[in-house]
Amino acid sequence: MQEIITIMESIFAHNVISYRKGGIIIDLEKLANKIIEYEAEYNWYDLVDDYGNIEIDDDARKHLFEETLRVLQNSPDDIITHLNTIKEDLECDEDFENNKEYQDTKELIDSIEKFKAEQLDDSLEM
Repeated sequence: MQEIITIMESIFAHNVISYRKGGIIIDLEKLANKIIEYEAEYNWYDLVDDYGNIEIDDDARKHLFEETLRVLQNSPDDIITHLNTIKEDLECDEDFENNKEYQDTKELIDSIEKFKAEQLDDSLEM
């Protein structure tokens, strides 16, 4: 329970800092959900093996969400590295630029990079 409270406090502090400086607020929870939806779309079986069926098991979904938030806050580069590996594999196809999975992967990487940059800006302001 304490871990959830700490995560929520960090999210609140991040959003307050972003609001104060007039920057674009990247909603951490939305980004975590976006990552989960991506994984559910393209890596369903790995997700089920690691967490259970998040579609019908609320505890599995909650555990995945909490872990995704933690990794996103503490080491977003781990997620980016994972996504870059997928992106590189997709680039082996001739028509990869028209591939929906490639576009989704690229967009998610960009979103996380933007979050990382904003997080860095916030830490430099303090």
